[in-house]
Amino acid sequence: MALHGHVHMFEAISFQSAHPATFVVGNTASANEGHVPASLPSTTELYPGAVVQDYMARAEFGFATLDRLRGKAAGRWLLTEYTVQGRPVMRCTIAGGKSRCSKL
Repeated sequence: MALHGHVHMFEAISFQSAHPATFVVGNTASANEGHVPASLPSTTELYPGAVVQDYMARAEFGFATLDRLRGKAAGRWLLTEYTVQGRPVMRCTIAGGKSRCSKL
């Protein structure tokens, strides 16, 4: 898993290939990027060989938490994206270098 924050938005990207899931958590910054696509075509290649499998994005201000799961879910992580008011709006499960996200 890779975690980035320079770009002023939230993005969660998982790939069909062996590339690790990537998260951009930059929407707590001083300015937003503006519009980001709600989804990407299933054949989108961000760079050679890196075909997108799962994608979620959000340009509004907010914050995220990353929690390690325990018990039967050990080895998995849960990333939750929140509004500035603390309302959860997106949840991503992360395991084996891949992520799967859904809107709440």
